[in-house]
Amino acid sequence: MGAESFFVRYLPMEAKMVFIDGVHLAERPTNIRLTDFTEHLKKGLPFSITEYKNRYVINQCLLLVVSDRGGFVTDFSLEGCFSWYDENINLIYEVAQFIHRELIPIKVCFSTKLEFLLEDKADFAKRIKEQFATKYDTFIYHFGYMHIKLLPGEPFYSFREKNRSGLEKLRRFFIIVFRRFRRFLGRKT
Repeated sequence: MGAESFFVRYLPMEAKMVFIDGVHLAERPTNIRLTDFTEHLKKGLPFSITEYKNRYVINQCLLLVVSDRGGFVTDFSLEGCFSWYDENINLIYEVAQFIHRELIPIKVCFSTKLEFLLEDKADFAKRIKEQFATKYDTFIYHFGYMHIKLLPGEPFYSFREKNRSGLEKLRRFFIIVFRRFRRFLGRKT
């Protein structure tokens, strides 16, 4: 997850998140096979879902990452790009509600101490925006306000690179030249 994205992690209702060797993990897997989970999503979700680099793309704007242990689902996360922030929050809520109703009761989990149940959409959106407020502000500062449907990661940065303004490219060029010149001067002394 980079500066352009945010994610929401989900755990089965009865599971707990544990912190082992610097990593947050679900304490035990569910009884749902990974293949059954993904097949049910592909057949039941009212949105498009395709595979992309060992992940699943939902509606061409969200990444679904499913974690498993021994072929059984432990938890999953949905990652969206800030360039389509409000729409992604709504879509994340819809996908999570579908999974909650059709597959397994789930809860939102940000850490071992911050968990909450899926509530109404407005409360969910408020909590997500509170959690990512600083990161979203940083995104706006670096990339500006965008309202473009993009996947996080490489697709976002490819789009950004193709659409950078000439002035921004020129500014970047002078920054690089200036830094190299400073390094060159530093070697001479």
